Amino acid sequence: MKSLIYDLFEEKTRRNFIGLSRIVTFDNRLSPTSLRLIHVLMHLFNNSVRCAFPSEIYLAKQLDVTPRSIRNAVRQLEDLGYLAVDRSQRLNKYIPRFSLFVEKDSGK
Repeated sequence: MKSLIYDLFEEKTRRNFIGLSRIVTFDNRLSPTSLRLIHVLMHLFNNSVRCAFPSEIYLAKQLDVTPRSIRNAVRQLEDLGYLAVDRSQRLNKYIPRFSLFVEKDSGK
C-alpha cells in the first residue's frame, strides 16, 4: 500500500511539473535566465523533501551565468509567484508553487 501511495504522489508531482512547464514557457514576463532556471530547478527537485536545494554557484555554473544573474532570476520567479525560497538554513530551499500552477492550468 505504501508504494501505491508513493506512486500516486509521484504522478501528482509529475503532472504539476508538466503544468508548471506549460505555464512558464509562455509567460513573456520571464527573462531567459529565469525560464532556464525554473526548468533546472524542476530537474533538481527532491520528491522526499518537496524542494530543490542547489547552491547559487552550482546553478550559475549549470546555466553559464553569474551568481548575481541567478539571484536576479530567483527574485523574478519569487515576485511572479512561481517559486518560494526558504532562506532559514545554510542552503536555500527552492520550493515550486504547485497549487498556483494547478489552478492556472486547470482553466485551460
